[in-house]
Amino acid sequence: MQRTLCVALVCGVITALLGCGDETERARSFPSQREVGASHTTSSVSDQATSASAPSELESENARARAPWKQTTMYTFLHQPFEDAIQPAPPRGSRRPPDITITGKSVGKLFEEAKRRWPEVSFVTPTGNLRRPIATMETELGEMEITLWPEIAPNHVRAFVVLAELGYYDGLFFEVRVGDRKEGTLPRAIGGGSPEAQGQTSASIGFWLKPEILLPEQARARGIRHQPGTMFCPWLGCFFYIALSEAPMWEGEFVTLGEVVRNLSVAERIFDRLGEESDPPQIRRVTVRWQDTGKSLYDLR
Repeated sequence: MQRTLCVALVCGVITALLGCGDETERARSFPSQREVGASHTTSSVSDQATSASAPSELESENARARAPWKQTTMYTFLHQPFEDAIQPAPPRGSRRPPDITITGKSVGKLFEEAKRRWPEVSFVTPTGNLRRPIATMETELGEMEITLWPEIAPNHVRAFVVLAELGYYDGLFFEVRVGDRKEGTLPRAIGGGSPEAQGQTSASIGFWLKPEILLPEQARARGIRHQPGTMFCPWLGCFFYIALSEAPMWEGEFVTLGEVVRNLSVAERIFDRLGEESDPPQIRRVTVRWQDTGKSLYDLR
């Protein structure tokens, strides 16, 4: 596959637009989340948790007594059912999922398996501490380590973990380059993970999640901002971005679900490759391990 995906970012007050030479096929924009389910914008953990059902309807009262933290608002927020997490209809501008990914995987089977595994992913240790997934992304240009943030966007993190464990990302590509080193005032990022390797930011395997967006003031209070290494997405069907510069104009527009904590230089190499006349860099494998943060659910807000 020979292609060059070159994306230039023009920042607006609210949204950022992407484009390149062939406007009919390549022109894209970062869709404003306020246009795709703004009613679901994150206001607080408590607001989201009030409508979420218990993670397991079969859980006995004795089990609850042994693990009282399962009755906390945070536990409910972290473990929302699949049906409550997804949007009832495809977002505006999204395309019908393909039948087969570019790596030969059945999209229908991926969807069914992701739905089945959804409730099996737990973000809490047996002692009631927050449990974070750490993703290792092996690419042809090196390996990156990404810490994911379930306490910020549990549904997007869970979807990424499930897709990674199903091998969905193995063999896919980084397809999008945002910005340019010569334009130092414009934000830079790389993006990838669509099933057909066509740079479709709304790409999906059959579901799109409700936006889990922190309002700018909430993000500041939690120390979350778009900076080098931040992992974010418009809505996770499966496409994601990794920021390579500060981007305050993106605050409140995208779901932030993690950050690259090791080897961000690999992402920079991917950015440079995407600007050359060569094949897009391949994602060879994504694996997930877990980390006990030592933070009790009672202490999280």
